[in-house]
Amino acid sequence: MFVEKPYLYLPFLNARKAAGVKDAKQIAAILRKRGLRGGDRVLDLCCGIGRISVPLAKQRFNVLGVDISPDFIKRAARYAESKQVSSRTKFVVGDYRDIASAIPDDKPLKGIVDTFTSMGYYGKEADRKTFEQLSKRIVKGGVFVVETINRDWLLRHFEGRGWQMAANVLVLEDRRYDSERSYMVNKWTFYRIVGPHIRHEGAFNVDHRIYSPAELKELMESTGWRAVSVSSNFAGDAIDVTSPGSSRMVLVAKRR
Repeated sequence: MFVEKPYLYLPFLNARKAAGVKDAKQIAAILRKRGLRGGDRVLDLCCGIGRISVPLAKQRFNVLGVDISPDFIKRAARYAESKQVSSRTKFVVGDYRDIASAIPDDKPLKGIVDTFTSMGYYGKEADRKTFEQLSKRIVKGGVFVVETINRDWLLRHFEGRGWQMAANVLVLEDRRYDSERSYMVNKWTFYRIVGPHIRHEGAFNVDHRIYSPAELKELMESTGWRAVSVSSNFAGDAIDVTSPGSSRMVLVAKRR
């Protein structure tokens, strides 16, 4: 979907640009707390339209954004140009499963960010291989910040159907949890509102592996990383699975 019909999800990414500015400031604070400085090279994994990459560049980091969607990559570059940070950003098309080939060898990474549940779409083994590849492309002591859905929270607050709307695009989400594989099995159906009419735009299966905090920590530590904190958001608040607003988790790790 993100490659063949990126325009369907584009309104939802555009709607999160303002949140991206706030998130990037908090991510920058995490990176600085763990030793990074302005000018250090940071990878934004699955960067989309650059909603984190561009404001992170405004925080003085040099950002490499990688995404599988050529359309999103073009939009990210235009976004960087509009915010006058083209000199501190580079955007390339690349596959999560072969991320090493998208990262130039000329300068080592000092930080990596992976936000908005961008992992899990190819399963646990693909996540393991990607984390291992990344551990070989970052300096010792480099920082990895992962933000993703918290399985413990999701199962406690599970809803089988939901919907979202951005601009004139509506998406209905039908969800099922596969406990044998720890997978969310999703069907997203898109509609476009045109005047008084609602037009069907397509339906897509969007399945992905989800993790508990303990399982994600174990996965990270088996691939060359040392987990240093797990929280519910970029501000560092403690995880509380009873809270309706605590659906996500943020794991910060350092390269061993």
